[in-house]
Amino acid sequence: MEKKLIKIRESSKEIIIISGINSTDALKDILNNYNGTYIVTNHKVWNLWGYKIRDILRNRFFLYTLPDGERYKNISSVMKIYNFLTENKATRNSCLIAFGGGVIGDLAGFSASTYHRGMKLIHIPTTLLSMVDSSIGGKTGFNLRSGKNLVGTFYQPDYIISDTNYLSSLDRNEFLSGLAEIIKAGLISDKGLFDLLEKNQKKIMAVDKELIDKIISVAQNIKIKVITKDEKEGGLRAILNFGHTFGHSLERLSNWKIMHGFAVAQGIAFESYLSYLRGFLSLNKLKRIIGLLKKYDYSLKAKYPVNRMKESFIYDKKRKNKEVEWVLLKDIGKASCGEIVDERLLDMALEGYYNLNKNQICL
Repeated sequence: MEKKLIKIRESSKEIIIISGINSTDALKDILNNYNGTYIVTNHKVWNLWGYKIRDILRNRFFLYTLPDGERYKNISSVMKIYNFLTENKATRNSCLIAFGGGVIGDLAGFSASTYHRGMKLIHIPTTLLSMVDSSIGGKTGFNLRSGKNLVGTFYQPDYIISDTNYLSSLDRNEFLSGLAEIIKAGLISDKGLFDLLEKNQKKIMAVDKELIDKIISVAQNIKIKVITKDEKEGGLRAILNFGHTFGHSLERLSNWKIMHGFAVAQGIAFESYLSYLRGFLSLNKLKRIIGLLKKYDYSLKAKYPVNRMKESFIYDKKRKNKEVEWVLLKDIGKASCGEIVDERLLDMALEGYYNLNKNQICL
């Protein structure tokens, strides 16, 4: 097992990431420090992996399972978690374990951050997406009808246990959904990671253990480097939102039926194209980015009318007054945040992207 210590600059908080095969075994010793263990998961994860938790904890825990899916990431689910904690007499010194993917992590994290004004929290991510992205950084929250993650808190866990055993149960789409965030990480901060993804598609899609461990570790380190400097998105952390302004709009318009990573992949394509039109990114680099997305078989087909996408941008959390602040690429491995795009250029980008994209983007 590998251990990483995250020290948040803006507070005295320290978070320990424990990763590798069978790292969940670390719970045996960790949980001795808490007054009761409360697990929030979903039916799918528990049916697949609940036996592992039962074997480690010998049934010394309280369990609450939610239905699986982004559409359950709402205030109703949060209230159910509160009731579960109250009915089973959880205290501020009890530990809530978020056992699942990003939806479970966000819901359980928000509940932990607000129950008794903050109880202890451990993340055990079970998807590639949550291992490299949503479990790291302390963001919690839920969706409103008008947009994704519009209610939330920043709340850091004590531990993140990233056990790569769980990846064996992912289907192809779940794997690709997580891989999109790794592609994003390479684009904003690490050209070497992008090159690795570009050259090793067959091995990565075959889930080569050594290679997967490597790209997970690199992607985690990129996010750790950012959030330790900027925990609450005061500046630098905004680069992690590359691909997400367009991607979140797709998710919202689909009523959360498009998987997060697939929406982000389209967001990466569009925001790379916008970077090119802005004069930041060369045509050759844009072609490489689009080529990589196509190599991993992400659909880049435009789904919703231009006017609906444009209207949807106003719900973006990064909007200041009436202007959305975009994250754009200056190069592969280098991003710039806080970019204001004038309406004329945005219209040109949307029209151009959709024209390129009537079937698939072809540059």
